[in-house]
Amino acid sequence: MDRKISIIIPIYNISDEIERLTHVCLRSLKDTTTDYELILIDNGNGEKWKDWADVYIKNDINNGNGAAWTQGAKAAKYDYILFADNDVEFSEGWKDALIEPFEKDEKIGATFPKTINYAQEKEANCKLSGFFWVTKKKYVEEIGYFDPFYFPGNFEDSSFFKELQLRGKELVCVSSITIRHRGRATCSIVPEIEERYRIHEDYYFKKYSILPFLNRII
Repeated sequence: MDRKISIIIPIYNISDEIERLTHVCLRSLKDTTTDYELILIDNGNGEKWKDWADVYIKNDINNGNGAAWTQGAKAAKYDYILFADNDVEFSEGWKDALIEPFEKDEKIGATFPKTINYAQEKEANCKLSGFFWVTKKKYVEEIGYFDPFYFPGNFEDSSFFKELQLRGKELVCVSSITIRHRGRATCSIVPEIEERYRIHEDYYFKKYSILPFLNRII
């Protein structure tokens, strides 16, 4: 089976710590993964990471996470897409584990690994997460990419997951894989994200009423 994948990672490096986390993320990807294209969306940080990418998209300003995902998805050439933050650490076997469920069940819309926020949590758990998830390119196209209202972040992932469920697709956690995540490394130092949280929350709940839920753990 062809399990090539497009990996989309937005980058907004505005501190030395985020620079370090980005390097750890990209190095762990190269050390654990084959048969992929890496699409980096640089939201106004210069070209430090350009040589790491197969596709490098440079924005002069920070267009936000959802807009970066849309740019990456439009550029992706493979049937499967991973959306990942730049503060995650990839683990061996993640790609096959997260793609295989799609091959067995056409109802699946997105897969997630178990995750652990190593700065806050002691154990990995299954939960919906916008920082590491796989879907099909055709689903992103069918939904119409990501709602630009959620600039610069928060609820753009929940909105997409809810759209998948409204189309009869399931959100599935694959418990055999664990991904380490630093957690809100960028969000915590971008004032606009916290300032707009309630605005995004109100907009989301007026549209959908309830948050998306995890359908299954496998």
